[in-house]
Amino acid sequence: MLIASGVSLGVGVSKAKVFIKNQMKFNIYNTVNVSLELDKVDYCIKETSAELNSIYLALGEAKSDSVHKVLTKYISAINSPHLVNDIKERIAAEGISAECAITSMMEDINKIVKGLDDEYLSERSEDIEEIKCRLLNKITGYNFIDFSEITEECIVVSEDLTPGDVLNMNPTFVKGIVTINGGPTSSTSVMARRMNIPAVTGTGREGRSIKNGDILIVDGNRGRVIINPDERELTSYGIRIYDNL
Repeated sequence: MLIASGVSLGVGVSKAKVFIKNQMKFNIYNTVNVSLELDKVDYCIKETSAELNSIYLALGEAKSDSVHKVLTKYISAINSPHLVNDIKERIAAEGISAECAITSMMEDINKIVKGLDDEYLSERSEDIEEIKCRLLNKITGYNFIDFSEITEECIVVSEDLTPGDVLNMNPTFVKGIVTINGGPTSSTSVMARRMNIPAVTGTGREGRSIKNGDILIVDGNRGRVIINPDERELTSYGIRIYDNL
């Protein structure tokens, strides 16, 4: 049994589906065409803002105020003049690609945030990662894992998840979430609660022992993950039909 943070109430039982996110690859180079790289920054800012606005409008009343607040926060951050200007200044000063400037800028911010002696602020790291990935996606064509394509019941297991990942999940099929990292005040946890998906985060290295196909009980009420439960454990949760899992 793994003991961690129960961040979204409820109990989910299903087979584990382990997702491994590939590192994003892009060009790190000195550029002779600074103007082109600056245009790429404007393009990815514009396209990412439009994408997030589209998601916001499509949700309508279907999602809670908390979810809308997360999306509004992303839209505001992406359009921050300070962020955009700092990225462009790096391109002009160092002659580097837009991809490299965005990555280095966001990673510098992330280091500062992670170093803060404040749990709430340190967990904003995943928000920074979400923004970075969305911006780079518009330049590199990097494909996110599309969790909306899950069409069989499972428990999603991953090192990390962004709020956007959870937003794309269908609770009909995703019966629970387990992450190695993360905590109760993160935006990902907020999304899980509002999507009514039981979730346990911060399992640490013990969570890496979970394999595809393992039967999991995710107890978001008590912050527990039971791997391949025996009959007694299944019965204690009122689960009697193992063959359906």
